[in-house]
Amino acid sequence: MGVLQSVVCGGGGATKIKDTGGLQVIGAGFCRTGTESLKAALNTLGYTTHHMSETLEGGGPDRVAMWESFETTGVMKDLSGKEVSLDSYFRDNGYTATCDMPVCVLYKKLMELYPDAKVVLSIHPRGAKGWLQSLKNLEFVIKAVIRWAH
Repeated sequence: MGVLQSVVCGGGGATKIKDTGGLQVIGAGFCRTGTESLKAALNTLGYTTHHMSETLEGGGPDRVAMWESFETTGVMKDLSGKEVSLDSYFRDNGYTATCDMPVCVLYKKLMELYPDAKVVLSIHPRGAKGWLQSLKNLEFVIKAVIRWAH
């Protein structure tokens, strides 16, 4: 935790996260690169981190549809259908950090919105081939669970 705390918080000791009303840490790594651990570490440091789990658990299919709409149209709509900016989405939901999908693919846009934010790039420890195999393994598990559930 010490290295991440030093890089993200800018110091070695206990650091109180300043609430700037926006993102302070942008995770630029894809899923299956340790983003769940990154989320846990950032939350331990005092951040409130947006992760794919929030997309799935925080609104289910409606929240997924919101992100899919943003991907295809460039316009984000909240669960009531009202247009909302990326900045408003993160601020209104109290997020101070991000990692994982779908937000990691927006890292360049987020860097423009939050030029003072730290960017953390997580990579798979076995490189691109290991990452791809990890995705294939996950796909196998998901398909098996769906088969077994029916």
